[in-house]
Formats: sequence, C-alpha cells, structure tokens
Amino acid sequence: MANTFLIEVSAQTANTKKVFVSLEQMLNQTRKIKNENLPLQNSIEKISELFLSRPFKNAPLGEGKNGLIDTDPLFRFDAFDCVTFVEETVALTLENDTHSFEEVLALIRYKDGKISYNTRHHFMMSQWIPENIRQGFVKDITATISTDFVQESALHITKNNWKEHKIRGVRLKPEEVPTGNFS
Repeated sequence: MANTFLIEVSAQTANTKKVFVSLEQMLNQTRKIKNENLPLQNSIEKISELFLSRPFKNAPLGEGKNGLIDTDPLFRFDAFDCVTFVEETVALTLENDTHSFEEVLALIRYKDGKISYNTRHHFMMSQWIPENIRQGFVKDITATISTDFVQESALHITKNNWKEHKIRGVRLKPEEVPTGNFS
C-alpha cells in the first residue's frame, strides 16, 4: 500500500509547475474543509490532499529571514520534505488564523516553540516524536495496528558516542545534543 502511494505521488509530481500560495490563501482553503465538520482524520486527509502534486525538496525550511544559521522560510506550500509535509498539514488542520498557525507550527518544530536552529527538533527518535507525543500533536498507535510485524529498535546516545549519530551539517552545542535512550 505505501509503495503504491509513493508511486502515485511520484507520477503526479513529475510534470509540476512551481506553485506559490500565501498562508492566507492556504488558511482560506483549509477553513472550507474544516467547515464540513468532518472527523479530524478526514480533515487531515483532505488538507494533505491540497499538497498533492507539490514537489519534494530536501530541507525546504529554516528559521526564516532572521535565522542565524538557516535562513530558509519558516513555512512554504510549494515544496516539502516528509517532515515538513506532516508539520504543516497538522498545523493547518488545527488552526484557522495566521498567528495560531505560526504558534502551533513553532511548537511542533521547535523546543518550547522557541524558533532557533539549535532548538529545532532535528532528530526524529530523540526529539521530534517524543516532544510531539508529549504535546499531544501525535500519538503512537503502532501497537494498535499490529504487534506481529513490529520490531522495536533502540538508540543510546551519549556525549561520547554523539559523533557516530550526528547528522552531517547539524551543528549543536554540547549541551544541546540529545542524549539518552530512545526507542
């Protein structure tokens, strides 16, 4: 099923043109969907469909024009990577106005919603997932789907073995390194 979806998206994105949509235009489109009073999962699905045919772009977002390290925009709707697709879809589904959208997006993407390269949830297992579960933006439903095919993996990061896990290009101060056991 997942491969079919990926192939379908790839086929749809092969002949795309650049699409520039303002936040207000996107919020207007999502308000119409939310006015249908659908269950949350259906709203998420319909809002995410607004992004079909938009191309994949590696690392499309940053901390905006005032960012010290990554000055890519805080949000955009013309291209995504897999994480920014989820972040922006969730924020658009939950909020109706510019200020609230930006606040929720900051909470999803940054520690305590403080926009900075060093507070961004760079690491899926040790930062993004646990923080967004804690805040109630996402829920781990793995066990409800299947326990037969799930293999749990664990990651142990210390300041000493950080170099083995470090993502090239991510520059964090020693006190910002995510350490601990993650699964």
